[in-house]
Amino acid sequence: MAITRIAVALLIVGLVVGVVAGYGVGFITYQPQISQLQSDLSKTQSNLSETKSALSKSQSEAESLRGQLTETKNKLAATEAELTKAQTTIKSLETQLTGWEKNYTTLSSEYEKFKSDVTSLSNSLKKKLNLEAQFIHFLIHIERGETTEAASALLGLEPYVDAVGDAELSALWDEAYKFLVEGKPTEFNAKFADLMERNSTLIQSDLSKLDTILAS
Repeated sequence: MAITRIAVALLIVGLVVGVVAGYGVGFITYQPQISQLQSDLSKTQSNLSETKSALSKSQSEAESLRGQLTETKNKLAATEAELTKAQTTIKSLETQLTGWEKNYTTLSSEYEKFKSDVTSLSNSLKKKLNLEAQFIHFLIHIERGETTEAASALLGLEPYVDAVGDAELSALWDEAYKFLVEGKPTEFNAKFADLMERNSTLIQSDLSKLDTILAS
């Protein structure tokens, strides 16, 4: 029984020694492969670390780019808003300009008409005032007893009467001149008075029209 236990113990010791010896032989045999694996693992870990670092850097750069892109988008949106505002302002100004151009055209037309009317009335009034001046010259010469000068002034009335261009005025002059030729002083004086009255009425009419135009 004691021998058996010793034998068993020796057997166990032998097995342990065999295993250890086998492990030692295996370790020695696969040492190069193990070293290579450890080296590869170390390189892999180093590469992994570098990759993680590069990834982290790339992510940081990506975040920076996202920030820049967001800022650019915001600037673009602000620029588009300003552009829209500017376009709206331009359209408003174009509308105002169109209105001003229409007003200018209207005012120019009104001014030209006003200028034409005033010029026409001024010319008409000037002709009547010239005739009135001739009447006064004639009457002054009569008052002074200057027969020759009075006759000259009277005979010189016709161009001034014609220049006025009023049919009634011309008819009165023709009648007055007829009475003068016929030697009818009473009738002549009456027609001459009518002639002066007609010219005075024409002058007042022109002055009234001129006042109306200037007041408008």
